Amino acid sequence: MKNELEKLLGIIKENRNLVINLYLITREKENSNLTYKIFDTAINYDIKNDFLQIFVSVLEEISNIDDIDFIKYNPCYYSDKNEIEYIESSNVPNFSKITRSIIESNLSQIVRIDDELLRYLWAYCIRIESVDNNI
Repeated sequence: MKNELEKLLGIIKENRNLVINLYLITREKENSNLTYKIFDTAINYDIKNDFLQIFVSVLEEISNIDDIDFIKYNPCYYSDKNEIEYIESSNVPNFSKITRSIIESNLSQIVRIDDELLRYLWAYCIRIESVDNNI
């Protein structure tokens, strides 16, 4: 997995014409059904650049750790070792539905961020695209 992160870092550093988007995802429960809405946002260049710099900084920090292990996420696990926990996308409910909506641009536009949106805010997604790659 470390090799994949280093490859990702290379892709980002080699591409200067990256498109960066921020999506907000809400989740509401009606009876026993969960409803997700994905909202596109308009963010300025400085914020996009800040996201990218933070992402690159974290990837560089991780790639410089020699004895790092990647382990499956466990909410009850604690360690002071160099480990990164991950969740496979197949274990995230509705992951493919949400990502498909983002890829197909089946999104709602945010008119304004208000208490209602924040009440149901469940996740956010930062999508980084180059001509040849989606991250």
